[in-house]
Amino acid sequence: MSDVQISVVIPSRHRNDWLARCLECLAPGRQTLDPSEYEVIVTDDGSNTTAESMIRERFSWVKWVSGPRRGPAANRNNGARFARAPWIVFTDDDCIPTQGWLAAYLSASKTGSVVLEGKTVCREGFPSALYEAPVNERGGSLWACNLMFSSDLYRELKGYDESFPFWCEDMEMQNRLQRHGITPLFVPLAEVDHPPRKRALGLKAARNWEARVHLEKVIGASTTGADSMPLHIVKTRVAQAIEGKWNWGALVMLGSGLVEFVYVLLHIVGWRKKYR
Repeated sequence: MSDVQISVVIPSRHRNDWLARCLECLAPGRQTLDPSEYEVIVTDDGSNTTAESMIRERFSWVKWVSGPRRGPAANRNNGARFARAPWIVFTDDDCIPTQGWLAAYLSASKTGSVVLEGKTVCREGFPSALYEAPVNERGGSLWACNLMFSSDLYRELKGYDESFPFWCEDMEMQNRLQRHGITPLFVPLAEVDHPPRKRALGLKAARNWEARVHLEKVIGASTTGADSMPLHIVKTRVAQAIEGKWNWGALVMLGSGLVEFVYVLLHIVGWRKKYR
């Protein structure tokens, strides 16, 4: 394994069809990077089912490990513990890496940067306001679906903050890198396609805002600007609703914003006490 330069870590949970599509793009011969120079680790948080048998039967070159079932931050850290290369690249199971993805990262690693982020696009586009994807076409987002760390730095940072069980660990990592004076290098040729996915709406979306309250406590700053969080939610949902055509999706988005506004208004004081 002395030739392995990149360990690709893919957290997954109950999305075997998407995971298979992602792994097919990383199969030996599909990437322009020589297969001897990278390894792929799937860290699987599945509870009802897992991808273990699928990987054993169809992707024997992939290392499957059982996840900790404590959310995406803990699952990424779990996969990184098995990495043997000097570089760790993260992507998600619903992403489609381009053929030159890993070669672009390895070439850019020679610049001396210790954190590098690739380009993330959504080629399909969004059929309505009810869909989203973590698009990053110019850098600066640091989405964990397309990001590379020096293994030494990642371990020094102790990985993603596992106190974030379902959201905001990307933003906390970005803030931490800034505090350490680390400027990530944007590598546009390291591209993945992230197909659109349905937005979390209503109560599911409302509960996610608890993670934003936790984030503000951790970093010691507001992430919603001068507005209060409930007002920020309304402005966000209205903006998302009017991005496209006025249709049923836009009305659903506005309805979700109302549910989120009321839910957060009722719970935000308790959340702030919880994370003070």
